[in-house]
Amino acid sequence: MTLREHLEEFGRDVTRFPVSKRVFLSIDDDPLRARAELESWFGDIYGKPGLVDSHGVFGSVSDVAAHVEELVDAGANHVILNPVGRHLEQLEELARVVDAVGAPAALSPEPTR
Repeated sequence: MTLREHLEEFGRDVTRFPVSKRVFLSIDDDPLRARAELESWFGDIYGKPGLVDSHGVFGSVSDVAAHVEELVDAGANHVILNPVGRHLEQLEELARVVDAVGAPAALSPEPTR
């Protein structure tokens, strides 16, 4: 049974239930540099640089925006974009991702109570 089906079974408003996903990311026009940054971070934090393949998002603004759109299409309505390095530089790139996805409306429902 899916989360949506459980919510409907218990009379919960599916559109007001927060579905969150944290995205560890590195935005760079050079995908090899972005990937290396994530591998290093996953290695330092979790001791497993290979997690980049299953838990990391990297690449250009359009690459990252496409991944975020896939998450929204799958039902996420609260996406946490978590750059792993070059934070000031990444802020500008994150703004471009948000613009490309059409957020905040697409990612920020009214808070549940």
